Amino acid sequence: MLFRKLKTPLSPVCVVTKDETPYYFKSSVVEGIGVFAKQDLRPDHHLGVFLHCSTCDGLSRIVRDELCRFMNHSDRENVKLVVQPDKNVHAYAIEDVSKDSEMFIDYQQTMKMLMKNHFPFTIDDPVRIRTHKLRNFGRKNSKVTLLDELRDIHNGKWQ
Repeated sequence: MLFRKLKTPLSPVCVVTKDETPYYFKSSVVEGIGVFAKQDLRPDHHLGVFLHCSTCDGLSRIVRDELCRFMNHSDRENVKLVVQPDKNVHAYAIEDVSKDSEMFIDYQQTMKMLMKNHFPFTIDDPVRIRTHKLRNFGRKNSKVTLLDELRDIHNGKWQ
């Protein structure tokens, strides 16, 4: 998931993920790279860790996972986020998701969840990226900071 829309055109390359991962990454018709289902998914199917969270001196430290970095926004999301007892945020399918369908979250709902469960928090860079081809995607010549993007989402200004 990115907190902003990319203006960078992508090649139509599909990025392979681990066999046990129920998703893969490829170019999205919505925006940039998207997250797609490897197989038909039922409601409550666990997709994986979305955000890694820890607390130090009363401040929640959040590290985005690659699933988080590349999941696109939709007002009609098909993925929900759940805070687990260890404070990590995991992603689950909300509804049936057919094979090769793109999965989405609502960015503003995600910010509300973070404000409710992890405030005050900081989101650290770098993102945990396990897929070599995606390691530096979208990082070149960016003048917009992650903090600027988060403020826009929180204030309802994200487009």
